[in-house]
Amino acid sequence: MITNRFGQAALLPSSLAPSPSSSPSASATASASRKRSHTAPADREVSALARLSVSSYKEEHPPERLLDGDPETYWQSDGPQPHFITLEFPQRMSLTKLALRVDHLKDESYTPREIGVRAGNCFYDLQEVQRFNVGESTSGWVEFNLCEDDEDACPLRVFLVQICILENHQHGKDTHVRGLRIYAPNTASSSMISNLPPFSTLEYQMYSTIR
Repeated sequence: MITNRFGQAALLPSSLAPSPSSSPSASATASASRKRSHTAPADREVSALARLSVSSYKEEHPPERLLDGDPETYWQSDGPQPHFITLEFPQRMSLTKLALRVDHLKDESYTPREIGVRAGNCFYDLQEVQRFNVGESTSGWVEFNLCEDDEDACPLRVFLVQICILENHQHGKDTHVRGLRIYAPNTASSSMISNLPPFSTLEYQMYSTIR
């Protein structure tokens, strides 16, 4: 989320504002211009980089439907609650937000109501980092911040993210999710890291991927 701390100049009280006859220096003008033009880079979607798995699914509604981009298709669970969607990345990722596509008008009691997000470096150290509620009658993409409700917090840096559907609307059992996106900061440094060649020594390879 872009907040007003990026590039918005503060307004001075009239008593402190420069008079019309005074003109700021060229360096001051250039500095103010740079501040106004500065914006935070947009996030990039990294869902395709992850290995996707789910706790269960109906044969006609497999997990691949989560990433096909079609709002008319969906993943449907086929087992007891809670239901899980797991994303495993080949390297530690900086993650900022998660988006799910739901359609309460079509799915009714299959629509998720309470969602928890766990994250960690492997299945054995997963910890819940966020919990969200999806409002009734929600249809479309719903975005969730992964930065612990702190806009100044660093992005979440993990290998593994697990989305836990804890409860459906109207006490439904199985669930429908029509789309999934997860985002990382679109910065030069993150792009540089993702383009680095693989580690060549055994010592570094031990810490570069999920074991």
